[in-house]
Amino acid sequence: MNLFKPSISDPEGRKESSSRIATLDFSRGLAIFLMTFFHSFYHVFDFDWFLADQNKLFEYPIYFLIPIIILLYLGTWNSLFLFVSCTVNTFGMVRGIRKGVNPEQLLVKKLITGVFLLIADYVIEAILYHGYLGDAIKTGNWSDTSRLWTHFFRIKTLQMIGWSIIITSLITYFLLIKDGYKRFKRNMIVFGSLALIFLILTQFVYNWADNMPWYIPEGFTSWPYIDVQVANASFKAWYMTILTGDMEPIFPYLITAFVGSMLGLALAQPKPHKHLPRWFALSGFVSVIIGIVIAIFWIPFNFFCRPSLSTFLIQIGLQILIIMMILRLVEYRGRGQNFANNWLVKIFRRWGMIALSIYALEIFDLIPEWFLNITIGNWLNLNFFDRIFGYGQISYALYVALFAILWYEGLVRIWAYFNFKGSFEWFLIKVQTFGSKQTSRRLDSKRVLNETEWMNFNEETKTNPIAKKITDNDDSFDN
Repeated sequence: MNLFKPSISDPEGRKESSSRIATLDFSRGLAIFLMTFFHSFYHVFDFDWFLADQNKLFEYPIYFLIPIIILLYLGTWNSLFLFVSCTVNTFGMVRGIRKGVNPEQLLVKKLITGVFLLIADYVIEAILYHGYLGDAIKTGNWSDTSRLWTHFFRIKTLQMIGWSIIITSLITYFLLIKDGYKRFKRNMIVFGSLALIFLILTQFVYNWADNMPWYIPEGFTSWPYIDVQVANASFKAWYMTILTGDMEPIFPYLITAFVGSMLGLALAQPKPHKHLPRWFALSGFVSVIIGIVIAIFWIPFNFFCRPSLSTFLIQIGLQILIIMMILRLVEYRGRGQNFANNWLVKIFRRWGMIALSIYALEIFDLIPEWFLNITIGNWLNLNFFDRIFGYGQISYALYVALFAILWYEGLVRIWAYFNFKGSFEWFLIKVQTFGSKQTSRRLDSKRVLNETEWMNFNEETKTNPIAKKITDNDDSFDN
């Protein structure tokens, strides 16, 4: 059970329950929404002036500057996908094994999902918007095939999620078999220790990789940058890209995967502890404080390449705080149903159903950009396929991003009528259920949006019959 995985029926063939965790569904949808908005903004906004003189940013009015900075910062939270997907991945494995699902069968499904995501990453990044096809459409040059091989020396969100699903699923499998799912404290200690070890090692691994004798092309100073990684094309460069490359390498993002797995373990308990949000929120707060201290006295922030340790600690700390705040206000107050059925939350949940496909469809941005080209572009002599807006024109780029979001929303709503057939998630379900009679309603939009039982963790769940059904007969492995 991960970000893009279908439901798993229990081994006795009972009708699967539709119980879900509203906070996780909402968070997944919000993450892809923010990322899509940021991508649409980034496609038409030129940041060169900011890189040359960051003080120019503060020439904007404060009432305009603060929400823009917050929005753009949240738009860079690609790792929120990783956090949520590893949470639900581990959550599903614990619930599945507790209900008697064959552990080996469950592990195979997880590994298939991880490998599928690695393949999807290549298709999306090497062929679509940032790859061969996207470049050819924007430039008219169909002979340059370099993107098809240079992507092997890039490490971005989807690839990081794929590797993390594989790694955490293997660890979780060995922890849960032979009644290991009953040893909650041991399992939490294992994942917590792994997170701490990777945190301690991160800066050492960075220094080790950066000081290797790389060939540095003109205009660059050191590893890691995509151009430096490509210029050193080799097995060594591929391997080191996965470990420490630009933009989202295993160091430090496997820490996010381990923390997400810890949350999944905690939520999968028959009765999640009433202070769980408080404990996780405290760890998030501590992470933010440590990140600020490191930024002041040791390693400054870095938002445009592989994250510095200070940047990463603040990022993961804030992500934990936000997820815990929503969890505390929703599931821990018995408001899962009301929250999930809010009209705005439903929009994000619908996006979250096909988060992978929306991520893959960044090339869809070319359609609203093309429409603007043949309308406003022809009139003003602008090419919206380029980053045409710069200093003093942030608002124009925001308007374009909002315009693109409306196109995406229309696409998602229309696709939902057909239960997202042909999506990446649809293909994944087909792969996972190949050769079996198992069916999944993971992409049944009517069911997921309107006919779902929502899990709650408040005290009332002890006597609430719906909550008892969810606790005692839970097959909700498709969050």
